[in-house]
Amino acid sequence: MSRVIEHSGWPAFLQENVHGRIGHHHQFRVSIAACANGCSRPHIVDVGFIAAEYPVVDQDLCIGCGKCIRACPDGAITAMEEGVQIAGGSCLGCGTCVRVCEQSALVPVSTGYRVVVGGKLGRHPRLGRELPGVFAPEEALDLLAKVLEFVMEHYTHGRNVGTIMETVGDPW
Repeated sequence: MSRVIEHSGWPAFLQENVHGRIGHHHQFRVSIAACANGCSRPHIVDVGFIAAEYPVVDQDLCIGCGKCIRACPDGAITAMEEGVQIAGGSCLGCGTCVRVCEQSALVPVSTGYRVVVGGKLGRHPRLGRELPGVFAPEEALDLLAKVLEFVMEHYTHGRNVGTIMETVGDPW
């Protein structure tokens, strides 16, 4: 991540555009959460990454023990006549069900990062907007580079990604 930020030219850009001392509020903030347990930090920074692991069920291996149903913190798994089903809209991709399945019937089909852009605190806080999909590590870093490019293109002193998105629109 730090290489992407360095390569983007952000440090030099700040030096050129901030007169005086570069304060904490000038910095570009990135946060990574290793799980989907609702850590708030990725939602309140410029770009946040949340590790995700979305499963599919191999009905041939599932014995219907219910361990995955009991383990799912979001109630996204139910037992149906045709087997265990995962409600895609409710699943946050935490991977808990994959880890508790002793039959290996739950297999990660999509692994990577959920990406949240434009969060901010301060006088007018806002949660970042989650981009649709799960991004492989390289895709997530490419997105980080695009966000930095967007910020430098639309930079106004004292404005972070969230404020810029509110002003010029959301390109994602």
